[in-house]
Amino acid sequence: MSALVAEGITKTVRLPSGEELALLRGVELSVEAGESVAVLGRSGSGKSTLLAVLGLLTTADRGRLSINGRDASRLGDRQRAAFRNRELGFVFQNYSLLGHLSAAENVALPLRQGGPSLSGREVRARTARALEAVGLAHRAASRPRQLSGGEQQRVALARAMVRGPGIILADEPTGALDADTADEVFRMLVETSEQRGGALVVVTHDTAVARRLSRSVRLVEGRLVPDVARTPAG
Repeated sequence: MSALVAEGITKTVRLPSGEELALLRGVELSVEAGESVAVLGRSGSGKSTLLAVLGLLTTADRGRLSINGRDASRLGDRQRAAFRNRELGFVFQNYSLLGHLSAAENVALPLRQGGPSLSGREVRARTARALEAVGLAHRAASRPRQLSGGEQQRVALARAMVRGPGIILADEPTGALDADTADEVFRMLVETSEQRGGALVVVTHDTAVARRLSRSVRLVEGRLVPDVARTPAG
């Protein structure tokens, strides 16, 4: 079954000049459970806008979006927020951790926002397992400012995975890290997704990152096309 299906997704933004710019023009994308897909494109091509639409962080002007068999295009604001928290996990380049919370408290946030109510004991147990999975059980009480960039991104990964979502969306997840740390974090992201049998969509400008995923597509003039570099010869 397709975990995510985008059909005819169109999104236009208004520039400061008042001119309208079409970032997404009838985007078509289908991602199967267990598949990992890279979305490539130059800076400003609309990659992050596409990820925001797929992740229900913003709405498309036109088109249909199905997530795990449900038409997410028809959800109201409150339904969309609850559905997003339950079905999707996010990893961003800038980590998006709350500085006044510990690593454990940051990871636990999705467990406390919407969805079935969990006991404090269950929240603590799931949080501990998520931090252990990324090798940071010993930093549970640390605040973000006390962690390295790689550690912060691993906390963000634990937060994305703590609910066991079927789809992980990552926006340049290793862009702010040095090469060795980026390799470690990216390997962890892919392996964790594969172990869960979930779908993974990674927005990136890095072709080396794209080659490590099942397939890649490229955003060209607002439409997704197969990445020529990954297309088998004749």
